[in-house]
Amino acid sequence: MSQLGESEVKIIEAAKQVFLEKGLENAKMQDIADTAGISRTALNYYYRTKENLFYKIIEEILEGIIPHFENLLSKDTLSFQERFLGIIDVYADFLSRNNVVPRFVIMEMQRHPQTLFDFVNTNYKVKKYLQLIRAMLKREAEEKSIKQLPMEELVTLFYGLLFVPYLIDPFIKEYFFNEESKIEAYHRNHLKNMKQALLLFLSAKSMDQTVN
Repeated sequence: MSQLGESEVKIIEAAKQVFLEKGLENAKMQDIADTAGISRTALNYYYRTKENLFYKIIEEILEGIIPHFENLLSKDTLSFQERFLGIIDVYADFLSRNNVVPRFVIMEMQRHPQTLFDFVNTNYKVKKYLQLIRAMLKREAEEKSIKQLPMEELVTLFYGLLFVPYLIDPFIKEYFFNEESKIEAYHRNHLKNMKQALLLFLSAKSMDQTVN
């Protein structure tokens, strides 16, 4: 997270909680103020509207991970596999410390897809990251080291595998009787299997099978 004061951090965490419970449309600024334990006047000092606060949350999420992606993607000495697996590791590390993010993103995609779509299309950092990803995939496909495939297919599979363990987190905890060692082992195994599945999916040597 960028350099924020204690009060602003408290506001952002409260807003995440309220947005998760009620969504952007139904959330009230007073709800956020109450959850943060501050007055509405104090909240307005930092954020005049809930939309501005929503965008700030998304920016904070991105600022926590995109610099790591840019560092990986700019290293010419790394192979495609090293870069790709490195990106997965960055996401996995971030989500292990911010496990409400997948639910927050998915819920707002369902409730306000246009809001997130517009943000992705107008945010400089996101656009730069996506350009680097597309350039890497295009280059590897031209060299025939990976398959050429629609970005939407890779995005769906990638984020599906990445997010689902956190979306079903309550079930996972119940299944393993809240035993931390077993839950951690589950996440380690899932991460390993995710990497193998995605590399196989991208591999130019893998054979497409027709499913009737």
